[in-house]
Amino acid sequence: MRLVTSPIRLAKKAVLGTVLGDSYVGNRGGCRQKARIVLTQGAQQFQYLLWKMQLLYPFVGSYNIILGTSTSGRTIVHAQSLGIHELYHVHKDLYAWKDNRWKKTVRLNVLRRLSPLSLAWWYQDDGHLDTKNGQIHKVSLATCGFPYAEQKLIQQYFAEAWKIQVEVYDHAGRYYCINMDKENGEKFIALIAPFIHPIMRYKVDPSHKSAEREVTREEIVRTLQQCKDLVRNYQASSKKALTLNWAEYVKGPKAMLALKLRA
Repeated sequence: MRLVTSPIRLAKKAVLGTVLGDSYVGNRGGCRQKARIVLTQGAQQFQYLLWKMQLLYPFVGSYNIILGTSTSGRTIVHAQSLGIHELYHVHKDLYAWKDNRWKKTVRLNVLRRLSPLSLAWWYQDDGHLDTKNGQIHKVSLATCGFPYAEQKLIQQYFAEAWKIQVEVYDHAGRYYCINMDKENGEKFIALIAPFIHPIMRYKVDPSHKSAEREVTREEIVRTLQQCKDLVRNYQASSKKALTLNWAEYVKGPKAMLALKLRA
């Protein structure tokens, strides 16, 4: 496996993980062959969303922001990119036309392109850590959107790529998820832990708790107004340098660790 050497290539790896998780790519089709990505998080994970926006920026560009409200009255933040040709190819890789609509799908050749960073984004979106006596007991991925045949592809991928054994768990025929026992869960957590955002540490470390304070709408707007390089509908793009430490990911200790883990 070659070391990722540019922010754009790094962002492409991250896109695969988050689209397998909570994010989606849409508006494919037509003569333009373009698509856009939409990232969505609740206000409690706003800092995680901002981090994702920064990491994907070199690939997808800046975002429009839509503030919504959940059925329980909580603030939801949607970050939507412009349509670009490169995301059209991501859509082709991760979606298939089924039942008269585009649906996410799992293909083994796409799974084989995932890096530890990709897996970390997938897990932060859709993963769950089950603890017992303060220790890791079980790790799971909510893969309920995929049919059984694709669950088996995920199982095959983890065994082949990472020597991690996972179980396809059937919830009474209603939906599936991917489970890892203590041994395999600890192996998986060790693989992705260096690429977890601080807000999401509770998903890999039993001693951490989830964020309890929900960021207010005023705080969200104030932060976005300062992100001139990321956000179109609050400020014009200024092309200022991002605050993210790119060197740490493309040639620093995290990048070297990812290479060592994959080998």
